[in-house]
Order: sequence, then structure tokens, then C-alpha cells
Amino acid sequence: MVASDRARRAYEAAVDDLKKFVEDNIQGLTVVILDQSYPIRVQFFPDPQINMFGDENVDENGEVNDLTVTVGLSTSVKSTLKFKMAAKLLKKLIKLAEKVGTIYYHAFREEADEEEKTDE
Repeated sequence: MVASDRARRAYEAAVDDLKKFVEDNIQGLTVVILDQSYPIRVQFFPDPQINMFGDENVDENGEVNDLTVTVGLSTSVKSTLKFKMAAKLLKKLIKLAEKVGTIYYHAFREEADEEEKTDE
């Protein structure tokens, strides 16, 4: 197994861990990972049905509100959701999103190194 395969599998495992945590602990939330550009973003959207986030999660322009964790040189969190969540759950959610971002960068770098080796 090449290094990029190990890192890619670690990334996929981190994504699975995040999604399982959300499924088990925060019903009514959908996870979307935006890794097509830098910095990587992990967005959390409320499901369309009534849930703990209420039914007021669409703004005046019809955009669905979200919670976004952006992982780059530093991590930032932005929320347009109206919700209450235990601090412990929110911290764990952010920590898992950071892990997804960090491992993604490792996988991306290792994949680039593998491509460079094959070009030589």
C-alpha cells in the first residue's frame, strides 16, 4: 500500500467518524465536506423536517442556514443556525471536523508526492 492510500483511508475513516458522531448524537443534521478548494470546510445543515434546530433555518433569500467549520492554517467556526447545543457536543463536533481537515491535507500532500515520484 502506498502512503497516499494510507492517508486517504485515514481521511475516509475520519469522515466516517464525524458522520457517525452526528448520526448518534445530533439528530437532524446533515454533514457536507467541501474539499475542492483551500481551505477545507465542513458544513452542517439541518434536515428539512422539524428537528432540534427548529423550522426557521432558511434566511430571507431562501438560503439554508448552516454551521461551518473552516480548517486551514487556523480553524474558524461560523454559524447562521438558531440552536442550542451542549458545549461538550459542539466542542466534539468542531474537534472531529478539524481532524477531517488535517488528515485531508496529509492525504493531499502524500498523493502529490506519489504523483511526483511516478513522473520521475
